[in-house]
Amino acid sequence: MCKITVVNKFDLRRYEHQLERTLLIRVTSIYPLLRLRRPYTKDLAYFFDDSLEGDNLITPSEAKEIIDEVINGNYDEIIISCDYGVGRSPAIAFAISEILNIPFNISKYPSFNKYVYHAIKKAYNEK
Repeated sequence: MCKITVVNKFDLRRYEHQLERTLLIRVTSIYPLLRLRRPYTKDLAYFFDDSLEGDNLITPSEAKEIIDEVINGNYDEIIISCDYGVGRSPAIAFAISEILNIPFNISKYPSFNKYVYHAIKKAYNEK
């Protein structure tokens, strides 16, 4: 069974993934992506805001790209990181967990970004 991990961008630098096939999904708004010490099987980077007041929201094509990679990638672990690890990354993780039928405790993230969650689910439902 695939493991889903949510980390903020600072903890990601120290995170040591142990599984062989690992997908990293990184989301940021304005910050440059940090250099990582250890390579991942695939590293997807997205630049969209956490707030609905922002001008740069997740697009349908970004949501579809995430879903396609998750479904077709056959990963042992999916690590999802955003700036603070409380809004966008838990939203993506929650949607992926429902799609892949993997347990994920969303109650740890009461401020998860519902817009991002619904965008990912919508992309999956339109497949």
